[in-house]
Amino acid sequence: MNKIVREYYPVSRLPEDLREGLISDAQVIVTVEQVEPRPNRVMTLDEIFAAAGHLIEAPRKSTPKFVCKETNGMTEATGLS
Repeated sequence: MNKIVREYYPVSRLPEDLREGLISDAQVIVTVEQVEPRPNRVMTLDEIFAAAGHLIEAPRKSTPKFVCKETNGMTEATGLS
């Protein structure tokens, strides 16, 4: 990502729309960063869930399975293979 920083840049050299609200003889720090274009539309919930499906399913497959058995008021958990 490209980034340009200019310190002590004269406000008088800024484009008019960027000078608005600033003192004309002041100096500023100007930072310009290139950004990725915005998407043309917002994803639907179905698209979000479809895209994240592998993140949701993976932990479920690796979750250990247990059987709980109660004996004399004590609960014992036994792992399954």
